[in-house]
Amino acid sequence: MLVSTDTIDRELQARLLKETSDLYARKQKLEADIRSLDAVNNSLQGTAALRDIEAHKSQRPMSAKLR
Repeated sequence: MLVSTDTIDRELQARLLKETSDLYARKQKLEADIRSLDAVNNSLQGTAALRDIEAHKSQRPMSAKLR
């Protein structure tokens, strides 16, 4: 049985649309994961910065603290 060119074209278009949709979904998930990791990273950096500030304050001489 011969398959018409129109049938083949429709099947190829359907596969291409599905692959495109799947890739878009993967892209969206990766972008969401990146945003999530950025938020965690920013939080960790902020916490580390506050720790550094506190460590620096505790190392200042007592005379500087009284001013």
